[in-house]
Amino acid sequence: MAFPLLIGARRTVAGAFAALLFAACDGAAPVTPPGPASPAVVRIVPATTFLQPGQARQLALEVLDSTGAPVPSYAATWASDATDVATVSAFGEVTAVRTGTARIRVTVAALSAEVPVVVTPTASGARTWDVLREGENDASLLALWDDGAGTAWAGGSYGTIWKSVHGGPWTRVPAPADSQIITGIWGASPTDLWATGAGGVLLRGDGTSWQRVASPIRGTLLGVWGLDATHVWAFADGGVIARWDGRLWSVQGTDTNDEIWGLGGSSPSDLWAVGNNGTILRYDGLTWRSIESPTSALLLDVWVESPTSAFAVGTGGTVLRWDGSDWTRMSTPAVVNLFALLGRSSNELYAAGNNGAFWRFDGAQWTALGIGSGQNLRALAPSSVGGGGVRAAGWFNAIYRVPSGGRPIVERLDALLLSAWTDGSGPDAATYVVGLGSAVGVRRGDSLQWLDVPGANDLYGISGSGPNDIVAVGDTGAIIRFDGTRWQVAAERTPRVYRGVWTIGPNEHVIVGEAGTILRSNGTGWISEASGTTRFLRAVWGRSAGSLFAVGDSGLVLRYDGTRWQSVPTGVTNNLRGVWGSSASDVYFTGDRGALLRWDGERISAMVSPTTRDLRGIWGRGPTDVYAVGDSGTVLRFDGAAWRTIDASTRAFLYGVTGGGPGRDITLVGARGAVVRGRD
Repeated sequence: MAFPLLIGARRTVAGAFAALLFAACDGAAPVTPPGPASPAVVRIVPATTFLQPGQARQLALEVLDSTGAPVPSYAATWASDATDVATVSAFGEVTAVRTGTARIRVTVAALSAEVPVVVTPTASGARTWDVLREGENDASLLALWDDGAGTAWAGGSYGTIWKSVHGGPWTRVPAPADSQIITGIWGASPTDLWATGAGGVLLRGDGTSWQRVASPIRGTLLGVWGLDATHVWAFADGGVIARWDGRLWSVQGTDTNDEIWGLGGSSPSDLWAVGNNGTILRYDGLTWRSIESPTSALLLDVWVESPTSAFAVGTGGTVLRWDGSDWTRMSTPAVVNLFALLGRSSNELYAAGNNGAFWRFDGAQWTALGIGSGQNLRALAPSSVGGGGVRAAGWFNAIYRVPSGGRPIVERLDALLLSAWTDGSGPDAATYVVGLGSAVGVRRGDSLQWLDVPGANDLYGISGSGPNDIVAVGDTGAIIRFDGTRWQVAAERTPRVYRGVWTIGPNEHVIVGEAGTILRSNGTGWISEASGTTRFLRAVWGRSAGSLFAVGDSGLVLRYDGTRWQSVPTGVTNNLRGVWGSSASDVYFTGDRGALLRWDGERISAMVSPTTRDLRGIWGRGPTDVYAVGDSGTVLRFDGAAWRTIDASTRAFLYGVTGGGPGRDITLVGARGAVVRGRD
């Protein structure tokens, strides 16, 4: 059925008539007013529409004259070629009736245009949301101690103190309110514990709770260590060292103003302390005095076996050894900042530091073992559970246990998760997640298992073609690939940040990142493609090798048409962070301040957004079941007619969304290791 419609406003001719009259009185030739502009181009916006039965959408018209200027007045007639699928009103409003495809046509003068309207089966979307895991915080753990009887303690930022008994879950133990950062934990027994922190915080623990006690030091306490209940030392900035003698704390003088970061010894008259600028102090039972140091590096920990055997570690892969006469540098496997040192003997030492560095000294040489992750590690302690071994702790509540002769076990990790990808659409599909500190996990059912991967810096994106072809990318040129058996670091590494990756087919992946970087896999290596921009690219998606989209800063959208990448006008300046599509002519983009855009096959148009919060990820199960996620637990769903807000039971910042096919689980990931599952 067709509907004629006159569009435009009636123009007044009074002004023009007066001008002609006065001109005639002056003897000038009459001026003929221009006739109405004639339509030369007619377009329907959007060029593609997807609806569910019962939904409606208003179509718009773009009518231009031969110069490209809008025609202000015209008559339009609308019609549908399948009114049993979708009807159209005289004003261009389409209403979906049943599943199928209808062609909507408009006629203006002698011109016409038409677009498809696809009516999809009804999709209700995810109705229930379960938070499978979400950490209390994302604390950096700086302290670790085991009482030797099965109970371990860890402490860090936000005044965080964790406790684990006999290898059980790590649970939060309240600390006094003013405990901002816990820097050290040590105990003389399971019921006689000390903890230090920023602002001179000094805590006493009885194995169950912690209480604030008076501190002789007002500055930041950087750690605590002891020999027994009456020989405990706390060390601080400004070269300050204090001792607990069983009754009170007293400050001991030193001859340095450098921060003291580590302290250890073999007896009350054989102590060493290390700190800034290569500082090394020795205590003989009476006086602390500076010792000549072979380095100016920041020294962060020390372990003492005897008066003739001690070791210290610091920045730049620095390891020093004391032989009773001199401190000398040791050969090490890498240049990495080392923060913690633990020894059982001079033939068995462990050092830990940035990017998952975990080294062992066997009396002859240092060997990099790796801990199956790239988390920055800050503390070491022996483990009294699971057959012994060593524990390491670090950023994002990372706690690992490395049994003697065994592989590392993740006891706790709340890494910020930035991307997720689901392998297949079946009921047993696995969902892989990646995040900071080269964290890689896999969700099956209700549980998340952290995987053993090579340290490769922070990971920002993940994609794959199947369980034997997965690629994750991240900071400082990080590219790691899984072939179904193991994860390996790709040989190609540059200093640039890789922010997103998309898989087109087996062994065919596209990576985007810093400075307009675009890399494409050819199965054996990576080939750089010209992007035509130096802006930061944050996400990429495509339907085929010849149809791809990449998004980035300042409203940038690039489109690859099979020949080259070209910029597509967006009309926005927001940083764009996510892209996903159901087809090459139905592509959605998300960005800062709630930006939601859509490519309809011909142009990009802004969509009405129900939020002003930054949106960071987008994914869908079809054109009428699309999800966008962002800050403060924001989850939006597009059903074909409008975007609406969903309560997903979390307030964590969300960065990634993925899932299986229609009716399958949806997975959201974000801050504090959050993993949220959505079900229909």
